[in-house]
Amino acid sequence: MDNVPDDFDLNFPYEWEPTGIRTSGINQEAELVGAAAVESTLAKLHRGDYGIAKHPKMIAIEGTWVKGTTLLPFKEFKGTKNG
Repeated sequence: MDNVPDDFDLNFPYEWEPTGIRTSGINQEAELVGAAAVESTLAKLHRGDYGIAKHPKMIAIEGTWVKGTTLLPFKEFKGTKNG
């Protein structure tokens, strides 16, 4: 059986702990994204703005890196640029 991170690296674009292992990856801050979506929707309804937006807006919530335990330690590559 493969071992993480001894045999291979494992990371996720979100914080997911399928077996109780703290996985490495980016926590996309789902609760903050949801709160921003609700806030934006309520503001739109309050303004009486309905339907599909002619110029949609994007809201970005910065994720945070979760070190976790599923990546091998970083080792700087010491090879040549072209092989």
